[in-house]
Amino acid sequence: MVEEGSNVLPGTDPARIVAEARKLLRGAGKQGRRPHLWDGKAAQRIVAVLAGELART
Repeated sequence: MVEEGSNVLPGTDPARIVAEARKLLRGAGKQGRRPHLWDGKAAQRIVAVLAGELART
């Protein structure tokens, strides 16, 4: 189960996938809050962590 954001994991059942897609297309998709750190700066954070790890080696 996805607890944050608006993503849905319908599984592999084609009927469920189609049903979820139809809900989304008619504007009835899952409403969710914006996840923490969802700010478009993930790459900068990843580079900082990698640079820190490389500096320790």
